[in-house]
Amino acid sequence: MIEGEADQVAGLLEQPTDSTELTGLRRTGVEKAAGYLRAKQPYLGYDIGLAENWLIATGVIEGACRHVVKDRMDI
Repeated sequence: MIEGEADQVAGLLEQPTDSTELTGLRRTGVEKAAGYLRAKQPYLGYDIGLAENWLIATGVIEGACRHVVKDRMDI
């Protein structure tokens, strides 16, 4: 995915869900992850960001920053 191929990764994730290999919560989790990648694809151009020397954060860091900013804005 770091090469900017989020759509392809989402497709690979969805392949097992087309069969009966995954059921229940596992299937839901894979579908949710693939959906996230497809929805955020315009923002997942890590290959471009790396070429431009942009800082790239993980989802955990982004989530923490969101909560810190919200806490500060609520004060």
